[in-house]
Amino acid sequence: MMCQKVSFKSLVGVRRNLFVAIGLVVAGAVGSGQNAVASSFSFNFDTIVTGDTPSGSLLATLIIADAGANSVLVTLNHNSTSAAGQFITDLWFNVSPFLVPTQSGQTPSNKFQGGISAIQNGVGSAGIDFDLRQQFENSGSGGGINRLKPGESISFTLSGTGLDATDFLSLSGGNRTDLFAMIHLQGIPGASSVKLGTTTLVPEPASMVALGLGAMALIARKRRRK
Repeated sequence: MMCQKVSFKSLVGVRRNLFVAIGLVVAGAVGSGQNAVASSFSFNFDTIVTGDTPSGSLLATLIIADAGANSVLVTLNHNSTSAAGQFITDLWFNVSPFLVPTQSGQTPSNKFQGGISAIQNGVGSAGIDFDLRQQFENSGSGGGINRLKPGESISFTLSGTGLDATDFLSLSGGNRTDLFAMIHLQGIPGASSVKLGTTTLVPEPASMVALGLGAMALIARKRRRK
């Protein structure tokens, strides 16, 4: 049975996601229209979805951060703990409510293979539904100089009406509904390629402030009702 992708914004009543729900309260607690406290979230790719076990540990992280009104900065780090020869060719992730974002600032530009693809529940892989896909260079020419190799990072900006970092706290659909994002890792010595997912969300310091403010707002609201 295929499951629909869900957003954390629809899971406020689920205890394990409560800290995210508290953070979302901040928009109403400390500002209106724009985020009074910028949010930034880090996702660790630590879950094998398909393929062989890659060499190394904590191979990649994804950081999505507010970058001003209606825009976010997306940064993918291929950590130096990944084995030599391994490279990332694809990134899949979600946005809710869905929109087709405008992409700009691909850095470094030689690592990208085209622009962002955006189709609601339509750009996944391995039977898993995602909304957004970014491909990276996989050519071996020049010793694979343009590949996203260990110790390297890429970044780009996504923009759209009302877009902020919390819109990317959305889970996959299809035959797995627990992934925030997924990457395709190739070049594993003596093994097949692997798709790695992330089920782990880590609020960055600015977002921790937002979480705290959200909690304080809830406490104050309860006290006023007594």
